[in-house]
Amino acid sequence: MTYAKLRGLLAEWTDLDLACYQVGRVMDLFAEPSSFTDVRGLFFPSYPNDNGELLLRILDSLVGLGALEYRADLLQYRWAPGFGGLTRSADEDDDADPGGGVASFR
Repeated sequence: MTYAKLRGLLAEWTDLDLACYQVGRVMDLFAEPSSFTDVRGLFFPSYPNDNGELLLRILDSLVGLGALEYRADLLQYRWAPGFGGLTRSADEDDDADPGGGVASFR
């Protein structure tokens, strides 16, 4: 199995249903091999349903982190070109959090 990165899959503005598919694909939620048309019915057109709602929450969470951008007028998502990933700032004290500190988003 070849794994794709969401950054590449959503490099261009992508419609909501295809963006949901790409998130599910990256997270290995669909049986292999599964095309978009094979699995679209699991979360659309019967939206809202639990599957579609979950994938939308993931997309919206990524928007909140700054990893994705969202165009509400067209219901499209894309990877935010300026998102540099999760980093740890140098002033974070590793001893303060045994779990490894708090990540910041840049």
